[in-house]
Amino acid sequence: MKRVLNLFLAVLLVCTVNGLGDLQAQSNNKVAQLEKLSAIEKKPQKTIRKRTAAIRHSLKTAASAESVKLFGCMTYSSKWSTSENGEFGIYSFPAEEGTAFTPVKTAADFNLSAAVYADGKFCGYRVTTYGSTVYGVNYYLFDTDGWTRDIQQTLKASYDNYPISLAYDSKTKTIYGQFMSEAGTTRLCTVDLLSGQPTQVASTGDRMYFTLSFDKEGTLYGIADDGNLYTINTATGTAASIGATGIMPSNSQSATIDLNTGKMYWAAINNKLQSALYEVNLDNGKASLVSDYDETVVLLGLYTVPPAAALQAPAAVDKLSVNYTSPERLDANITFTAPNKTFEGDKLEGSLEVSIYVDHQKLTLENATVVAGAEFSTLYTFTEGTHKVEAFVSNAEGDGVKSKIEIYAGIDSPAAVGNLQFTLEDNHATVSWEAPVNGANGGHFDAELLKYILVRYPGNDTINAEYTATVFTEDLPDVLGNYYYTVTAVAEKAGVSTESNRIHFGSAFKGEFKETFDHASALDIFTIIDANEDGKTWAWINNAAGSDQLDKNADDWIITPPIELGTDYLYKLSFKTKGYGEFYTESFSTAFGSKNTVEGMLNALGDYTVSGDTYLEKSSVIEVQEAGTYYFGFHHTSQGMYMLYIDDIVIEPFIPTTAPDSVTDFTATPDPTGALKAVLTFKAPNKAINGDELTTLSKIEILKEGNVILTENEVEKGKEYSFTVDGVQGMNHYNVIVYDEQGRGRDAEKSVFIGTDIPQHVQNLIASWDDENDQAALLTWDAPAETGANGGFINPEELTYNYGTYLFGSIIDMATGIKETSYLMTTAGLTKQTYTQGYICAVSAGGKGAYTPFGIMLGTPLAFPFAESFTQGNVSTETWSVATVGGDDAWGMYQNGGSLDAQDEDNGYAMLVNKKAEADDSRLESPIINITGQDKLTLEFYLHTEDAELTVETTVNGTIYEAASEALRSDGSNEWTKVSLPLDQLAGNKRIQLGFRGKTEKAGARIAIDNITLTSGSTGIADNTADNSSIYSEGRNIILTGLKGVQVTVYSLDGKTITNASLHTDYEVIPMQHAGCYLVHTEKGVTKVLVK
Repeated sequence: MKRVLNLFLAVLLVCTVNGLGDLQAQSNNKVAQLEKLSAIEKKPQKTIRKRTAAIRHSLKTAASAESVKLFGCMTYSSKWSTSENGEFGIYSFPAEEGTAFTPVKTAADFNLSAAVYADGKFCGYRVTTYGSTVYGVNYYLFDTDGWTRDIQQTLKASYDNYPISLAYDSKTKTIYGQFMSEAGTTRLCTVDLLSGQPTQVASTGDRMYFTLSFDKEGTLYGIADDGNLYTINTATGTAASIGATGIMPSNSQSATIDLNTGKMYWAAINNKLQSALYEVNLDNGKASLVSDYDETVVLLGLYTVPPAAALQAPAAVDKLSVNYTSPERLDANITFTAPNKTFEGDKLEGSLEVSIYVDHQKLTLENATVVAGAEFSTLYTFTEGTHKVEAFVSNAEGDGVKSKIEIYAGIDSPAAVGNLQFTLEDNHATVSWEAPVNGANGGHFDAELLKYILVRYPGNDTINAEYTATVFTEDLPDVLGNYYYTVTAVAEKAGVSTESNRIHFGSAFKGEFKETFDHASALDIFTIIDANEDGKTWAWINNAAGSDQLDKNADDWIITPPIELGTDYLYKLSFKTKGYGEFYTESFSTAFGSKNTVEGMLNALGDYTVSGDTYLEKSSVIEVQEAGTYYFGFHHTSQGMYMLYIDDIVIEPFIPTTAPDSVTDFTATPDPTGALKAVLTFKAPNKAINGDELTTLSKIEILKEGNVILTENEVEKGKEYSFTVDGVQGMNHYNVIVYDEQGRGRDAEKSVFIGTDIPQHVQNLIASWDDENDQAALLTWDAPAETGANGGFINPEELTYNYGTYLFGSIIDMATGIKETSYLMTTAGLTKQTYTQGYICAVSAGGKGAYTPFGIMLGTPLAFPFAESFTQGNVSTETWSVATVGGDDAWGMYQNGGSLDAQDEDNGYAMLVNKKAEADDSRLESPIINITGQDKLTLEFYLHTEDAELTVETTVNGTIYEAASEALRSDGSNEWTKVSLPLDQLAGNKRIQLGFRGKTEKAGARIAIDNITLTSGSTGIADNTADNSSIYSEGRNIILTGLKGVQVTVYSLDGKTITNASLHTDYEVIPMQHAGCYLVHTEKGVTKVLVK
C-alpha cells in the first residue's frame, strides 16, 4: 500500500545550491536568516497566477514607451520539471507588462546562490549545504562577451563565505555583498573580483538584505527582510530607511538600478512565494508592479547593460594589437592609437590616462598616459595560452569606451585538418584531407613539423602516428563495423582530432565477439530499441552502454551485431554491470535469438538485479541447437529507477560439445541441526554434451564459490556419488564439473543455505493507539514461520526482534533484542498529528530477517465536533493522509473548475479521479478525532460520483479500517448528494479516524466529497427550516433568531471554542474577529456558517 503524507500541505523543495533556502543553521539567528531563504513551493501554476493578479492589481503601473532590457540569472522556474535539471542560465526580458524570458546562455554553472554583474563580468557563488553544515563554496567569474567561465575558485566551506546578496559599485569598481557569519549575524563585505574572497567592512546585525543595488553616484540601496528600502553606508554598514515597498520579500532574489534611467527594478518573490517584476521608487520606497510572470522564477544578479561611456568621455582606442618580438616568444608590445574624439563625437585633446587589462587583471604601467590621437605601446610578457586584452583611456569625464581583443601567446597547436573524406571501394579504403595553415587558437606553429595521427574506428586502432602525406589508403578487415577515421595534425603540439564520414562494412562476427565501449562509435553496430517509446533508451554513457531512465519505467533493448555460432562448442556470454548508487536497484534480463528484434529474442538466458557503483561480472552459458547467426540482447526492465550500465561484453567458445555433460540428480541438503555442513549427491554422466556415449571419465571436481574443495579421481559413468562438504553460515554455492581426456565438461550448480537460517517476515503486525499516550503506539505481531527465509533451520525459542525507522536513506534499528512479540513505540515533541512509520524484523543466529513495515497517525486528537469543508482547495484540520490500496491514482484537493463546483460555495473539495483507465482503490483518511464521552455520533457529508463508488470506513485503533456504510453513489446528476450516516457503534471509544474509500474502474471516473461534519445528536447539522429559528452570517457577524434561552457554542473548524453563551433574546448578534468557517452548536444540532 502506498501512502501520501500530510496531504494538501505546502511542500517546500530544499535546493542546496541555488539560493532557494537550504539550511538549518547553527544558531537562532542563522535559522531565522535561512528560513527567509526558504524554498519555492510546488503549487499549481494556474493558482499562483490567479492569486498574484488579485493581490497586485492595485499596484499595477503602465510600462514606459521604451522599455529597459533586463538580464538575470535564472536558478528556478516552475516550468522546469525539477530544479535539479532546470535550464539554469542568463535570460533577458523587457521591463514591461507581459514578461517573456529569452535565454542568453544556459549551463549548469549558472546554478548559483548569489550573483552580480560587474562591468562586463558576471560573478557568482554556489554554496552547497546539507542540514546545518556548509559543505562547499565555489566562486565563478564569467566573461559576458562570450559567456566563458574564466575563473573558478574554491573557498573555505564556511558561513563566512555564504553570500546573501551582491552589488557592483561602478564608481569605485568594487563588488560589495552582504554575507552571513559563523557568529550568526550578517556583515557587509567587499569582494575580490579574481578570488571571490570577501573582506568584512562592517556588521549589519540581524537585518537581511534580499537585494543590494548601487546608483551611478555610488549610493548603496537595499531591500530588507522587513519589506523596507534602505540606503546603506558602505563604510559603517549603518542603514537609513526610505520607506516600505509594500512587498514582504522571501527567498533569494535581486534588484538593479539602471544607470541609463536611474530607475530601480526588482525581480521580487514575496512571502507567499509569488514572483513578479517591480519598479521601486528611490524617494519613498514604494514598489509598483511592472509585470507578472506566467511562471514562478528566481532571478539573481539582475542587471542592465550600462552606457559604454559618458558622452564627453573618450571614444574607443584604435588599432589595439599585440606584436611579439618573434613568433615563439611570450614578450610582446601591446599597442594602440589613442582617440581624438569623445564618445559623443566632439574633439578630444590633452593627456589621457591609460588602463590595460589582461585576463581581467589591471596592468601596472610605467607610463600610464598618452596624448589624444597619439600612439601608445608597452611591453608585456604573457604566459602561454589564450588571453583577453582590454584597453581604454580616461579623462575627467570618466572612462572611455573599451576595446578588446583575444590573442594566443606562445606556440600554438595546429588547427583541425580540412575537407576530411573517407571512401571505400570493395574493402579498399582511401582517406584524404587538407593540411591546416593556422593555429588552433590563432597562434603560431611550425608548418614544416606537420605530421598526422590516423586512428581507425571501430576498435580505436592507431594506424599511423607519424604520417606525413595527406592521403592514406588501406584494406579493411572483413569484420562487421561502422568504419570511420580520425586525423589529428601534430607540430610542436598535437591539435584537435577531426572525424571522417562513416561507412558500414563487413559481415557477421565469427564465433566470438568483444566490445569494451571505449568509444561512442561502439554503439553504431548495436540495435537499440525503445520498446515503450518514451524517448529514454540506451546510449553511450561513461565509457559503457547506459540506459538512463530516471523515474521512468524502462522497456529498452540493446542487441549485439550478428555473431556466427556453431554446434561444436558451448559458448559463454560474460559482461560487467552496475547501477547508480545503492538507492536504486536496476532490473534487466538477457536473451538471444536469430533476429535483432524484440520478437526475435526467444531464448532467455538470465534475470538480474544490480545496485551500487561498482561493476559486477555476470555470465551465462549458451548452447545453440543448430549452427547459424545469432544476436544477444540486454533488456532493461526497471520500474522507476535510474541508470543501468553494461560494459565489456564478451562472447567466446567455452566447452566443446564432445566433453562430458553435467551430473544428474544433483541435490544439496543442509545439516538439519544447523551444523555448518551439507551433503551433495549426484550421478556421473554417461553421455557427452552432444549426446554421444562417453568412453571414460578422468575426475570430478567440487567447487565452492569458484574454488576447488574436493577432487574425486576414481570416477565411473552413471555412478551415484555422495559427499559431505563444509560450508559457512549463510548461502553457499557449489559447482560440480566432470572431466575426461578432452578437459572440463558442463557445469552443474546448486545453492544451499547452511547453518541457522534467516527468519521470514513477522506475521500479523498491527500498530494500535496507546490508551494513555497520544504520541505512542502498541505494536503486536506473531512470530515468523518455523522454516527460514531460505527453507533452512530456525530455532523459534532463540528469536528476538528489532524495531527500526527509516533515516538517511536506510532503515536504522532503534530498539534491538526485543524478546516479546509486542513493543510500545513512543514519539516525542509532535506539534501536530504526524503519520509515523516503522519496521519490525525477526533476528536469529543467522541474521536479520526482512523488515515488515507499519504506519499509524499519532498526535493529539482534534476536539469534537469535527468539520472540514476543504475551503479554497486546502484543509483547515490536520493531518489528512491518503492510502492507495490499488492502482496509481489518489485523492487530491481541487478548486472550482470544469463541471463541478464546491457544494458549500467555498471553492474547494476533495476528489479522486481515474486518469489511467485502470482500477483505482484509494482511501482518504481524516485526522484523529477525540470522541470521548460521545454516545451518539452522526457523520454528514456531500457526495458526487461518476462511474465510481464510495464506502465510509472507520478505525478505532489507527490501523484496521472497517466498513461503516454500504457502497455509496450519488443520484447520477451533476449535483451533490447529502449523506447522513449514524456511527453509534463507535460510542465508548476514545478516538477515531474516518476513511473515505473510493473505487473507480475506468478513465474519467471520479468521486468528490465536501462539507464533512461529525457531530453528536440524531440529525447532525441542524435543519432550522422546521421551526422559526435561523442561523446565518451577515458581514463579520453570526446572526441567531428564534433561539431565546438556548445555550450556544461557536467553534472554529480546528475545534477551538470561540464563544459560549446563553441567548437572552430571539435576535442575537455574535461578532467574529476573522472571516472563516464556523460551527454553531445548539440543542438542535450543529450549523456550519461561512463568515466572509
